[in-house]
Amino acid sequence: MCTEDAKIRPFRPSISPLVWVALTLWGGIWVGQWLQWEAYCGRPLPVEWVVLCAALLVPVVAMLVRTGRLVAVVCVLALFAGATLGWLQWGVWARGAAMLSASAPTQFQVEVLGDESVSDFGSSSECRLLTGAARGARVVMQWPEGAVPPLGSSVSAYGHFKAAPVDARGARLSRDCAVGYVRARALREVTWAPTIRGALGPLRLWASRKLGEVPGAGGALLAGVVLGDRRRLAGTEADTDFRTTGLTHVVAVSGSHLVVVAAVAGWLLGMAGLGRVPRGLGVALVVGAYVVLSGVQPSAVRAWVMAVSAATAWAVGRRTDGGSVLAVAAGGILLTAPSAAFDLGFQLSVAAVAGLVFLGRLVEEWACVVTGRRLEWLAAPVALTLAATLATAPITVGVFGMLSLVSPLANVIVGPLVSGALVGGLLALAGSALSGALGAALLKLASLPAHLSVWVAHRLASLPFAAVATAMPWTASAACLCAAALVWAIWPSPTRFRARVAAACIGVACVGLAIGPPAPRGLSITMLDVGQGDAILLRDGGRSLLVDAGPSSGAMREGIARAGVRRLDALVVTHLHADHYGGMGGLAGVVDVGAVFAPEGALDAPSDFSMAAAELVGEDDVSTLRAGRELVLGATTVRVLWPMDSVDDPAENSASVVLLVRRGTFECVLTGDAESDVLDTLVGSAAIGDVDVLKVGHHGSRGAASPESLRIMSPLVALISVGAGNRFGHPTPEMLSLLQAAHARIIRTDESGDVTLHIADDGTFSVTADGRRANGAAHLFRRVIGAPIDPLCAKLIDVCNAPYAPPTTGVPPRGKRTQRLSAGVSVHQRTRAPPRQGVVQAQAGCRQAGRSRFQLRDVRR
Repeated sequence: MCTEDAKIRPFRPSISPLVWVALTLWGGIWVGQWLQWEAYCGRPLPVEWVVLCAALLVPVVAMLVRTGRLVAVVCVLALFAGATLGWLQWGVWARGAAMLSASAPTQFQVEVLGDESVSDFGSSSECRLLTGAARGARVVMQWPEGAVPPLGSSVSAYGHFKAAPVDARGARLSRDCAVGYVRARALREVTWAPTIRGALGPLRLWASRKLGEVPGAGGALLAGVVLGDRRRLAGTEADTDFRTTGLTHVVAVSGSHLVVVAAVAGWLLGMAGLGRVPRGLGVALVVGAYVVLSGVQPSAVRAWVMAVSAATAWAVGRRTDGGSVLAVAAGGILLTAPSAAFDLGFQLSVAAVAGLVFLGRLVEEWACVVTGRRLEWLAAPVALTLAATLATAPITVGVFGMLSLVSPLANVIVGPLVSGALVGGLLALAGSALSGALGAALLKLASLPAHLSVWVAHRLASLPFAAVATAMPWTASAACLCAAALVWAIWPSPTRFRARVAAACIGVACVGLAIGPPAPRGLSITMLDVGQGDAILLRDGGRSLLVDAGPSSGAMREGIARAGVRRLDALVVTHLHADHYGGMGGLAGVVDVGAVFAPEGALDAPSDFSMAAAELVGEDDVSTLRAGRELVLGATTVRVLWPMDSVDDPAENSASVVLLVRRGTFECVLTGDAESDVLDTLVGSAAIGDVDVLKVGHHGSRGAASPESLRIMSPLVALISVGAGNRFGHPTPEMLSLLQAAHARIIRTDESGDVTLHIADDGTFSVTADGRRANGAAHLFRRVIGAPIDPLCAKLIDVCNAPYAPPTTGVPPRGKRTQRLSAGVSVHQRTRAPPRQGVVQAQAGCRQAGRSRFQLRDVRR
């Protein structure tokens, strides 16, 4: 019943001590894994620190016992137990990696634990070793082309082992308890493993083939919903739409799926005439078998353990508490499988249930007041969706780097459709076992809600500003977590006035997030810190152009969020290397992209890039660039200098699009990965002359530029986009020496974070860096406190960056002068004749919005 009187407060559930114990156990496992990973990387924790922590733990526990705070004592012990458990678990992991590296086996007997995933390196699956000294260790098997065993298989393979590397990939392997990779050259024997997975493997394979008969994205969703099989869905446009609309969890088998399976199984067993207790046991066994059939996902195991715990408590006559049952289920899984602490599905599942348990009633009361008596039936589903969304936001924002604004609406609409698809899919599989014709008919019916779910997700994801990228995702996650804790602590009672004010504030906040900050005046060029890759943003008033999209979707979303961009008029991919277009998928749903350009010849053959570009903007808005074309961005011209003709291999560095950015007397050259062979040609033909700024090609490699070209270009500032601690050794000492000899100020993203050039109409420009790499504290202060702290932050950033200063001996290059204004900010100006005016021969793709213009045109030099 709705509560409309402020004097009637909705019941606030208490937080069971078991919840705090489970949370501290979870945190302890994280600590134990981190300590072992640091030791694996050669950075072990000093012994004196371990002794000190142990020495401090004893008096803390003694003090808590003396004061009677037993819950705090148990939590401290749970933290210590979790850290010990994590240390032991990942100690076994480290020993397994070392053992396999030392023995270097060439023959492996493994059990396949999951469905294969496809990447640039081929197909791979997570497996468990069945023989050898490291028996039980997990590895990632990279299969030969065309030979991928199904889940539950026992495989005898020939190959070679590679231990987990000391980088981000190795850290991910460590968290999954995988000791490394095995590249299988050949498979000798494939049978079903003598385990529960192997026993149900043939049934799952048959069900997967039956569901595979349903075509399109609806069939892919149906396979994911019924079997947890995401192979067909991964990397598709539907997968991107589900992520944008906050619907990723509906594919992962979790509590909602198990509820449906339990209801169907209970109904069928009831029809068979079984009693209450046998029916309950039968439902538990059926649901457990379904958990194995769906791939033993930790989220599904959590839901099954919760259901069994609640049923056991009910059978013995004990009152069940949602928080306690959740804590027991999560804690039990963490004790038996500590690696579940890092599983995204498990985290989302636990967080969603916690939101429903601790905030569901309050949100429902507020929803009742907002909807009123006439729409009271809508309050419960809306409240459940909002509570789960609020609880999972700290995780989704941190992992995906974006916040979906349409998630509540999408979950309310798609949730029932997915449940219908699950029921229909299970009935279709049962019908297929009886009759092929009956199964085919039921599959068609089951595909209807699946196809409708995909359509709804696509329409919602296509809405303007369906999701917004977050600049500091983990900071945003902490803010979401603090907001949820504050709501629970205050527990505000709803009234009609408060509900209207809250709804208005939420609406204003969503509009503000969608619109974003106002566009800066004049031209700005920002070299985004996206790691070992390129992403350079040009903005002139309301027009935006992105040159390259970085190596990953997450880094691209974070970079775009830091820049506050909501629309890109165009994206130029200089060449088809993954570190220049790998982050294109991160733009989908969070940024409206007008067109995508690539070097001439890049679209002659189908590729991952062409498919990704078509998914981002549509095939009609994907085209190519060659020398002689010019992009007009407001009052800024971006001339294409290279390639001269169609390229044979668009993935070669020499195929990179080279751009000359010009505004007034200011000139900047963006090179992509083009090196000295291309620059020497352009300089020799006078296409490039004296420039203000040079984006150094190929992340500052040894052959990025020659001394002769640098002498003629004589850039004031040299920008290098490079990842911190990259394995290529970029930028090389040789290239840095050449740039220093050319009297260029070197600014690198691995040291300075995002670097922005602000260009005035008279050709002067300033260079600023956000200092995220140089000084994280200064960057955080500036983000939190705002403009008043900027001078101090600029000073801190400048000191940490230690910018290159030209040597005192020698004469600065002719025609240049540099005026130092303040710490961290320099204004540069070059005396140059006015640029030559090109004669327009043709115009294409003209876009107008107010006074700003974006054009693509052919010019005559």
